[in-house]
Amino acid sequence: MKLILADSNEIIRIGLRTLLSTERNIQIVGEARNNEELIALNKAFDANIILVDYTARGFSIDVIPQILQKKPDLSVVAITPEQSAQTLVNALRSGV
Repeated sequence: MKLILADSNEIIRIGLRTLLSTERNIQIVGEARNNEELIALNKAFDANIILVDYTARGFSIDVIPQILQKKPDLSVVAITPEQSAQTLVNALRSGV
């Protein structure tokens, strides 16, 4: 499985990379710090999954439908410290 990590916080990306790199079936093909980098990486690599904190600085929920429109079979998993019901609703409506 090819994965793109997307979070503006480098420490979070390092932690996720460290955790996920122990999995044999996961290959991290890129790391994005913002929407623009995520879109570029998504075009450059044939990733199966994106792990994104869409509430992080530099990201927005609008990037998810934009990416899924071009690659509808892509899986998007959202992580976020936000815990409101609206955040969950927004994620589900966007395609997470």
